Amino acid sequence: MINNELNDCKVTLTQILYSAGSPKYLAEESDINEKWYLCEGKCIGRYASLESAEQAMLDLDDADQNVFGYVIEGEQYCGTKQQDLVREQLQLASLAGEIDDDEFEEKWKTTSDISPVTYLTYTKDKKLNARYNYGGHFPGESNYQEKTSFQKGEKVLCLRPLNDQPEIGDKKIDYVLFPAVFEGPDSIEHSRKCYLAGIEEMSSEELEQFGGKERLTSESRIQRVLSRDDTDYNWDMVLVSPLVFVKLIDGIDHEIWRKGHGFYTEAERIFLFPMHAVE
Repeated sequence: MINNELNDCKVTLTQILYSAGSPKYLAEESDINEKWYLCEGKCIGRYASLESAEQAMLDLDDADQNVFGYVIEGEQYCGTKQQDLVREQLQLASLAGEIDDDEFEEKWKTTSDISPVTYLTYTKDKKLNARYNYGGHFPGESNYQEKTSFQKGEKVLCLRPLNDQPEIGDKKIDYVLFPAVFEGPDSIEHSRKCYLAGIEEMSSEELEQFGGKERLTSESRIQRVLSRDDTDYNWDMVLVSPLVFVKLIDGIDHEIWRKGHGFYTEAERIFLFPMHAVE
């Protein structure tokens, strides 16, 4: 019975805290009076439903001044019982010759999407900041370039999860919170531009290693690269222009982002917050 209960706990509640440590850092080219923060993620618990996780958040003490906000993440889409059934049906259809290999691979990729079913961010006062629901975020679909409450040119806070979670002293940094200017939704055009810009920066030796510039810039190659490892959630991105350039240092050299005229970086839509979130 206990194991079954644990298996059903697929919704995670995380509290975002300003880092309590005093890690060394280097901030260059920062606009005057711009502030940025290192943050840690504290797992509060895992729950059987979104409602249970939200209630647990509401029950937490509001007195902690070190809290920036909260994140509630649902189970992965590919882990749902519905997708288990779809994959089983696909395998049977393939064995029976009812679908060809190309159709099988395309549909199987969809059922293997590791995007969360639901993903929510909250401000410190436990008000909903933004919500992601699985589905429709690929180019051409109904939720492609999903709208936000921010306008182009508006100053925002961007909470960036760090996949490699660098350790600064005895602290593991899960997020960096930095100011930026909202530019708009991400697009295929921007991804293509970034890919081609990367090709231009490659040395002749690197180009030769990967088959030459002509091969790397062919349309078939570009399409294959742009579609690689795509998930519904990865297309729910926006573009921001960071206001600071930061490297974390303490035995490591870890560049978080760059700042420059016309330089945009991708950010997760639900991890954009209004500037007053730190006031």
